[in-house]
Amino acid sequence: MYYGLQCTGLATTLTRRHVYLRETVILLKKLLHSRGLNQSYQGGMSSFTLTLMVSAFLSVSPEFPSAAHCFLAVLQYFGKIFDPLNMAVVQDCIVLAPGCSTCEGAPLVADPFRPELNAARNVVRFGEVAALMREVHDRLMCLYEEWDHEAPILGTIFVENNGCTKKKQ
Repeated sequence: MYYGLQCTGLATTLTRRHVYLRETVILLKKLLHSRGLNQSYQGGMSSFTLTLMVSAFLSVSPEFPSAAHCFLAVLQYFGKIFDPLNMAVVQDCIVLAPGCSTCEGAPLVADPFRPELNAARNVVRFGEVAALMREVHDRLMCLYEEWDHEAPILGTIFVENNGCTKKKQ
């Protein structure tokens, strides 16, 4: 059975609940698209799964002063902290659940309409998604330190070879 209307309704409800959800998901969708990681049938992350994961993160996080702060925090969390082998997204919450990942490495994101199903069951490229989020978080933090305030900082994340000149210590 197709749940398209219910998914849209839930996404609308979650967007009303979380101030920066929409902006953060749009930026993440653009980022994933830039690396071909946005199609669930190719092992990438669907918009709905992304929305559920970001919403769960925002539900357990303090309020952020801006969409940029929220975006950076989401990149850091899902790129560096979230462990799909031991954590799951269940009912708008992130919980410890040792051994919850599938053998393919897809995270467990309980489907809100059929909780026995994993909404992220096809996200077998989650390792690549997490690596991209780590990379972009680190690049943005580096760029922020070097930023000349003349160029839009978020626009630089979508340029493949735009690196930071600061030496890692």
